[in-house]
This record gives sequence, C-alpha cells and structure tokens, in this order.
Amino acid sequence: MPDYLKAPAEGKTPDVLLAALAEVVKARGIAKVATVAGLGRESILKAFGPSAHPRFETINAVICALNINISVVSATTESYLCNPFLTELFTYDRIK
Repeated sequence: MPDYLKAPAEGKTPDVLLAALAEVVKARGIAKVATVAGLGRESILKAFGPSAHPRFETINAVICALNINISVVSATTESYLCNPFLTELFTYDRIK
C-alpha cells in the first residue's frame, strides 16, 4: 500500500493524495477504518468527498488507522525547479 500512495504524495496538489487515501479506505472498509480512527463513518465520507478540505487531525487519524506513516524528506534539486520561488531560494543558497 505505501507504494500506491507514494506517487500521489509527491504530487503538486493534495487532491490526488486524498483521492488515493479514499480508495485505500474504501478497500479496507470505511466502517472498519472509521472505528479504528475513532471517527464516524459519515466523517470519513465527508473528509474524502468531492471538494473536501479535511483537517490534519482527520487525515492523521485515518493514516494511523491504516497503519501507515508519512515521512518528510529533503527535496531534490529537481523538485526545487518546479517552484520558481524555491528555485530562487535554492540558487541563492548555492551562491552563498
């Protein structure tokens, strides 16, 4: 499962990751994930519904219920090039 979520997590928008998480939740069973996460089934459906903006606490509870972790790693040079602001910072940092 972590491989299934890796590419969406590296995407530029959270919508892709939320959609992938929603698919994993459905595959595991919405009611079961909701129970383990300490949330109501309706809360899970609302959090992963169209145009949803779930709170971090909700996403974290679901991720914990799925028994997966999210890691923060240093960005590669290529990822800096996707964002003009970061490219400027990266270039400035390299000059110093």
